[in-house]
Amino acid sequence: MSGAEGEGVRLAWPTRGLVVRADGAQGAPAYRSEPPPPGRVEAVRAFGEAAAWPGDRWRGRENLVVEGDNADVLRALMPELEGRVDLVYIDPPFNSGPTGRRHPYENAMPHEMWLAMMEERLSLMWRALRPGGSLYLHLDENESHYAKVLLDEIAGRQSFVREIVWRIGWISGYKAAQKNFVRNHDTILYYIKPGGPVTFEKVYLPRPAGYRRRGAPGKSAGYPLEDTWNASANDPLHSIQIMSFSGEKTGFPTQKNEALVDRIVSSSSREGDLVLDAFAGSGTTAAVCHKRRRRYVAVEMDPAAVDLMVQRLIRVVRGEDPHGITAAAGWRGGGGFVRARLRPEGEAGPAEPVAPDRAAAPHGRSPRP
Repeated sequence: MSGAEGEGVRLAWPTRGLVVRADGAQGAPAYRSEPPPPGRVEAVRAFGEAAAWPGDRWRGRENLVVEGDNADVLRALMPELEGRVDLVYIDPPFNSGPTGRRHPYENAMPHEMWLAMMEERLSLMWRALRPGGSLYLHLDENESHYAKVLLDEIAGRQSFVREIVWRIGWISGYKAAQKNFVRNHDTILYYIKPGGPVTFEKVYLPRPAGYRRRGAPGKSAGYPLEDTWNASANDPLHSIQIMSFSGEKTGFPTQKNEALVDRIVSSSSREGDLVLDAFAGSGTTAAVCHKRRRRYVAVEMDPAAVDLMVQRLIRVVRGEDPHGITAAAGWRGGGGFVRARLRPEGEAGPAEPVAPDRAAAPHGRSPRP
């Protein structure tokens, strides 16, 4: 943890200093005094034009989808990741109640256990980030205030840049009938790691038709994007969870829009940059990065979610996903990725490279990297 100005303020909870692990993808989370020994990330299958490797070291070039506890995966990959990640975007469990997912770190953990779970993982992700790299943490009101204090400790308060408010969309039904102000937004905390060149491409929204400035046609690039998103007719960015007929939906209960994640990926990374999503879910970040020609490491503990993500990315590689940002990115297919798993220390496993699945390559044309 860094100790910059204002770091005398610290969160305190009885179990601070312990780590949190689950016994498998369906096990209940429990405290441990220390992390387990680091395992190895090894290939299960390669898709498209990706190449696999003998097992003990990821070479840092292939797009990677890893099944395993993200803290253990990050520890295993840290020799290759440390100081090399350009952008982190995570959408972790909000700890706001059940969502229907069967996952040990899902949204019903004791508050202090959620903090312990996040402290270790945020520290590892901050360590992986390069100087000048960006980190975006997506939460709601249940834990965002505590998460900011925690991340201020890890990153230093001077690293905090913006609190982004994403309005989810229109309200109806039981939400509209609440005898209270209606909750209708998520919070995204934006940090930059000091010490290196920062990537940020300013986003402009199109001006309304017929826009004039002081009586003359406007000549600006557009309306500069504020830190409140989907807050006007000029910035339509409704959650796909309230859009009944969105073709982008995968059935994953907490899936986010590609357009939302694309706003972050496109503004805070460039083609060829390395993006990390350690709570990858259904693979929205990976899909956006693939279409925008970024490299990515996507980590997810739930085997069913990993299966869903892999099938989604196969469609992206083959150019068979017409949804999300496909048209905006001009995506026609190409590239590849490797599915991998975390092999615990001491467990026997294959030592030969895994053959790629060429059937995932685009039909009738050479894939692009």
